[in-house]
Amino acid sequence: ALPKEAFSKLPRFDPRWLAATNELEQQTRGLLQHCMQNANEYTKVAELAKRFAIDPAAHDLDQIIAQRFAATFFGI
Repeated sequence: ALPKEAFSKLPRFDPRWLAATNELEQQTRGLLQHCMQNANEYTKVAELAKRFAIDPAAHDLDQIIAQRFAATFFGI
C-alpha cells in the first residue's frame, strides 16, 4: 500500500473546470456564427485575434489560447 503522503490532495476532476470550458466553447461558437453572417464583424474580430496572438501578455491572455483563437480565423 502507498503511504498517505503519496496521494495528491487536488481533485482529479473539478466540475467547475468542465462547466467553464463548455461555456467558453459555447461563447466561441456563437461568436464564430455571428462573424460568419457579417463580413465586417469577421474582419474586426480577426484583427483582434491577430493582436491577441502577437502580444498575449498585453491582454493578460495565455499564449497558447491566443494562438489557437487566431488560428480559427486564419486557418493556421
